[in-house]
Amino acid sequence: MVNPKDYQDILTEWLRGTQFEKMQHDGVDSFYVIALSAFGDIYIWGKKSGSSLSIISSYGMIFPTFENEEYIATGEERSLDLFFSVQTTTQIDLIDINEQPLFERTLERLGPLENGEIYGFAPALALGGEPKLENLQKVKATEHLAFLAALGEKRVMADIVALSNQLPHNQ
Repeated sequence: MVNPKDYQDILTEWLRGTQFEKMQHDGVDSFYVIALSAFGDIYIWGKKSGSSLSIISSYGMIFPTFENEEYIATGEERSLDLFFSVQTTTQIDLIDINEQPLFERTLERLGPLENGEIYGFAPALALGGEPKLENLQKVKATEHLAFLAALGEKRVMADIVALSNQLPHNQ
């Protein structure tokens, strides 16, 4: 978990030029960073939509998962509790070039993270780096995430919840 205020500028950079920036500007929703993974995945909370966005910063990918109706029915506090209670290590681990999980090996090689640190690739994947254990190092989270956001165009991935809701079995 993180203090959302510490990451608001980072979030602004990641959302710049996306429909989510427009949503904030138009007052449709307000987004806040609530958590980071050890590898800098950013978990975002929408005031009106709950756990609606996540960013896989190493790969420059933004994943929307808007479930507004479920969020409204469940309520903010319960939704937040559920978000944290259902996270598993396999969901938040990163996979290396050989399709093997990295966290345990990275922890053993580099040691535990201090508050405000993440494990980051050097060189960054967007600059041609490879997702290998030997390319990871401890970095300051805010600095590294700002660097990754500035590297180029972010890819907004398909909202699988919205797509699923459009299938005939849900109508």
